Amino acid sequence: MSYRISAIPEMPAYLRLRGKGAQPFEDTAFCLAVRRAGWKLVYDPQVLVDHLEGAREEIRYYSHTLPVTDVEGFENLSFNNVVALWDELPPTRMIAFAMWSFLVGVRVCPGVIQAIRFTTQMGLAASWHRFFVAQRGFAKA
Repeated sequence: MSYRISAIPEMPAYLRLRGKGAQPFEDTAFCLAVRRAGWKLVYDPQVLVDHLEGAREEIRYYSHTLPVTDVEGFENLSFNNVVALWDELPPTRMIAFAMWSFLVGVRVCPGVIQAIRFTTQMGLAASWHRFFVAQRGFAKA
C-alpha cells in the first residue's frame, strides 16, 4: 500500500485491532479509514511491489483452512474482521452482516454453512471448533 501522508487520518478502528505484530485485517481497517476520511482508493494491478515479509509470531489463517491451534490468534482474526468493517456499515447492513456471518460466513471466518462444508475436509471437531472460535471473536467485537 502507498498513501499520501495527508490522507492518513485518525483511525480509532485501526487502534482497536487485536493481535501480535501485524494484526489480521489491519490493511482493511486502514484502507476503509482512509476512504471514510474522503480519499479515493485506487487499485492498479500493473504496480509491482517488492514486499519484504517480516518474521511472524502468529499462525496465518488467511489462505488455508487449517484447524485452529492458536485460539487467541484466531479469535483476534475474527474480532479484527468485524472491527475493520463495522464502522463502514449503516445499521441495516450491520444486522445483515451479523446474520450472514453467523449463518454463512467465509472460508476464513466460518458460519454454520461453512462449518458444515468443511466438516468432511477438516473433521467434525476441527471444523466446528473453528466455527465457535470465529463466532466468539465476532461476538466480542
